[in-house]
This record gives sequence, C-alpha cells and structure tokens, in this order.
Amino acid sequence: MNEEFAPHLAALRRCVDAGFQFQQLPEGLSGTRTRLATIEVLLVRDTHDCVAARYRLDDLERPRPHALWSAMGTVAEVVNGLLSLPPHGEPGAPRLALECPDVPRQL
Repeated sequence: MNEEFAPHLAALRRCVDAGFQFQQLPEGLSGTRTRLATIEVLLVRDTHDCVAARYRLDDLERPRPHALWSAMGTVAEVVNGLLSLPPHGEPGAPRLALECPDVPRQL
C-alpha cells in the first residue's frame, strides 16, 4: 500500500468500525451512520476531497436542512473530526444547525 493513502484508508476503516455503511456512487464513496436522532454523512471523492456533516433527523424534512456540524478537507482530517464529535445530546456536541451548501444532506 502506498504510504500516501495509509492514513486515509485507516480513517475509513475507523468509520466502518464505528458503524458507518458505505456504497459506491458515480461521484465517489458515500458513507452514512444513523444514531441518537441524527444522521452523519460522508462523501469521499478523492483523498484530498472529502465532505461530511451531521444532521438532526427531524431537520431532514425541511426543504433545505442545516447541519449541526460539517467539514471539508482530506479524508483523514474530516473523518478524525467527525469521529471525535461527542454523541448528539452530550455535553460538547454541536447543537446549532448552520447552513452548509457544499455538503450533501443525503447520499
């Protein structure tokens, strides 16, 4: 395995271990995890082109739901940020939903 890809593959393995389910889409690799009244979504287009967000499930009924948290960057950076979030409703977990137009709400 190329050393350049190692941290990104390790991050994706941590996602699988954390309960994410993945599927291949034409635009990239899509991952989702639903828990504690939220859904977390991840889209990997390249090792340096990854986006992720956490949404409240109730907010997905709105035409343009806002994310509780979102990030863009490398796979390793984005996954590390996503997996380090406290569970929804716990102290330190994001509570304020903000607009983030570059992050897909459903993959």
